[in-house]
Amino acid sequence: MFIDVDKKPPTVDEMNEKVEEYFARKDDERRPYTFAGLARTCGLSTDQLKTLMDTENPYGTIMRDAKLRLEERLEEGLYDKSSATGARFVLMNKCGWSEKSETRQEGSLTVTWEE
Repeated sequence: MFIDVDKKPPTVDEMNEKVEEYFARKDDERRPYTFAGLARTCGLSTDQLKTLMDTENPYGTIMRDAKLRLEERLEEGLYDKSSATGARFVLMNKCGWSEKSETRQEGSLTVTWEE
């Protein structure tokens, strides 16, 4: 699952430390959080990061919390004119947000065709 297959995967505690290190470094640098940056810091590809977010284990819990932190920062960016467009783009393409409302209807419909 990890990029460097010859290297032993990090423990849950080590992974959590990497995530915390990523956010602390970005805060210190006053740089935006990114999914690619988080994945890279953790030694993952972005696809692997997404896969981990979907797992029901301690790694998944860490990554889902990290995703929420990223999403929170992006959501805050929607209120800043200089970053609103970029934040909106990432929220829609990486976080599953949508501008449309979807209505789902269920039931049956019988159509009779007469000639």
